[in-house]
Amino acid sequence: MKKQKIYLAGRMTGLKNYNFHNFNKFTKILQDMGYAVINPARNFSGDTTLDRDYYLRACIHDLLNADAIYLMHNWLKSDGARLEFRIAKELNLKIYGHDLKPRDNRPRLNKGNFTMKYYSCLEKENIEK
Repeated sequence: MKKQKIYLAGRMTGLKNYNFHNFNKFTKILQDMGYAVINPARNFSGDTTLDRDYYLRACIHDLLNADAIYLMHNWLKSDGARLEFRIAKELNLKIYGHDLKPRDNRPRLNKGNFTMKYYSCLEKENIEK
């Protein structure tokens, strides 16, 4: 069976070392749960000297090849992650995260202290706050 490809989205700009530590931590957790993770922090071998639009284009390209998106805890503070969320929603990708209000009572996927929630549909106000 083919592994589900999940794109990792969250805030990078303005954080220490562009939040690579948390992106890599979440990648390991999701891989241990059986997902093939698309981690944008691993793009360009960690080069952080390029223009923002260059990274964003690569991220959107990666997202287009995903089956799902995982929204990290700080995604609402990132213009890029909010854009990735909107694209994922329009493409009907599965949306996972732990900062979102559930729209249904689907079970959560647990691994240790990590809980991953699934959301089939999110209202506009969830990303406008």
